Amino acid sequence: KANFAFYYSPEKELTNHEKYQTNYHEEFSSVKKKFHLGQRFGLGLSYKVKENIAANLDVNFEDEITDDNYIQTSSRFLQIGGGIEKIGNIDFLASFWERNSYRTGFYYRECGVKDLSGNEISELALTLGATIPLKSFSNAFLFSLQYCRRGDIDKNGASENVIRISFGFSGLELWGKKRGYY
Repeated sequence: KANFAFYYSPEKELTNHEKYQTNYHEEFSSVKKKFHLGQRFGLGLSYKVKENIAANLDVNFEDEITDDNYIQTSSRFLQIGGGIEKIGNIDFLASFWERNSYRTGFYYRECGVKDLSGNEISELALTLGATIPLKSFSNAFLFSLQYCRRGDIDKNGASENVIRISFGFSGLELWGKKRGYY
């Protein structure tokens, strides 16, 4: 089974009205500024390789943002990512480890930011994660670990390694559940 998604947002002009007040006058002066938002698009593909294994691929692109003088305020943004997931068994008799979902993936991203020399700063990351169902599959504890390398010492003059750990809860809703007073 495969799923495909696509989005597109055309170029758009936005107007921002800013008001300033000086210390010497009680009057406000209004400044009108326009921004040109470039087009954005993305696509994603998810494919169920086996009954409990899914793979995915995502691509996102945003064109640069310029102000009314066409001075660039943001560079182009590109992100390519992919991953594979072992989907947990929903059978309540399954062991703890079989009920969990595990995933691993990667992404490459051009951040939309430049260094002082005008070179794009990019990231390359490896991600790992798990979904641990709590009482039922509508409630789960989420965990993810990400190792990212941002920048290139030869190209950007600096680089950094980032480790990000995330925790979360999913669900905790009562949608579609019968109440005790029925």
